[in-house]
Order: sequence, then structure tokens, then C-alpha cells
Amino acid sequence: MTEHLTAGIRSGQYLPGTVLSPLRLSGRLGCSRARMDAAVADLATVGALQRQGARLFVPVTGNIPQIRARYIADRLTAQIAAGLHPPGSPLPAASTLALHFV
Repeated sequence: MTEHLTAGIRSGQYLPGTVLSPLRLSGRLGCSRARMDAAVADLATVGALQRQGARLFVPVTGNIPQIRARYIADRLTAQIAAGLHPPGSPLPAASTLALHFV
């Protein structure tokens, strides 16, 4: 879900100032509310989403380089956990990891 929301922010699907409903998003995307809440929390941590009371929205000024770095780090961590990069093997370039970060 984090990747989907990040891609939506980067592509302009969710424009700055857009108010989002995690409940509606989870229903539309077919994921659990807990999974959506975790994705929202991750993106709020890096400034890609903001909470204002019960409202969730895309901030008017976001920190896209920080969001991209977090995306790359999360993707590399997942690949290492999956055993795709054994100890001592070279790691892929950041540009390779960020291919899906539109």
C-alpha cells in the first residue's frame, strides 16, 4: 500500500491538498484497514501525508527526495530479507531500486 500511495502522490493522482480517507482507500484497493493504516503511518513519518485531527491529506509542500530515499531503503531491505542479496554480493544502484518510483 505504501508503494501505491507513494506512486499516486508522485504521479499526481493524489494532488497536494487532496483529503484522503484511509477507510475508503482500503475498500477501493481491497486491503485491510490495518494495512492501510500502516502505510499511512509510514508516509506520514516521511512527510508524504499529513494528519490534521481526523483528516488525512497530501501536504501542499512535500519532501519528495526524502520520500524517494525511504522508498529505496524499504525496497532494498525487502530484497535483502528475501535473500536476493547474499552477504558480500554487490548491491543494486539506487537508480535501479527506484525504477518503480515514478
